[in-house]
Amino acid sequence: MLIGPEAAALVRTFNVRKAFLSSTGVHAEYGFSIYTGDFLDFKRALIESARERYVVADRHKFGTVALRTFARLTEVNAILTDGGLDRGTAETFRKAGVRVEYEQ
Repeated sequence: MLIGPEAAALVRTFNVRKAFLSSTGVHAEYGFSIYTGDFLDFKRALIESARERYVVADRHKFGTVALRTFARLTEVNAILTDGGLDRGTAETFRKAGVRVEYEQ
């Protein structure tokens, strides 16, 4: 596994069609965030390089903010989440400009 500047530089050389990223926090104002800086550049490289970007986060991540933001809501094609997410919460994120898709 690669992390840090070398991993980010390598990812930027790839032709990535779809990227699936995890996120510690999913917040309407602060976007997608993580606690550690180790993966920050790597996740940014995927956001910048991929043609399609998806964040996978369970319902417990919504409304949470971690220390460092790696992407704004509008930088992804959709958030993929479990069916337990409150419909009102999902609507808040849709109004902020991101598609929310539920596990069936």
